[in-house]
Amino acid sequence: SVAEITSAGEKSAADRLARVEERLRADSIPVEAIQCKGVPVAHIIEQAEKNAADFIVMGSHGHSALYDLVVGSTTHGVLRRASCPVVIVPRPMQKAAKAKM
Repeated sequence: SVAEITSAGEKSAADRLARVEERLRADSIPVEAIQCKGVPVAHIIEQAEKNAADFIVMGSHGHSALYDLVVGSTTHGVLRRASCPVVIVPRPMQKAAKAKM
């Protein structure tokens, strides 16, 4: 069902977010992970404003045409609405090359 798929996706995202947060803290990088539900652009802009962010960092990498379309539109929306600089980080070349194989 849609509810089960959504729940599984949210759990997977929470697990990945926790791993990233743990890695950053292990490198002594202060971090606060926040997982939101809803329209990504609105939440990203809201959190940046709420936390007086100096800049927003977003990845440019995708996994499929559909994912690229969604992420691309999210990045585009953030770029258009952000009141602070937005840094777009490209996918590492090594991973990109493996993904095409």
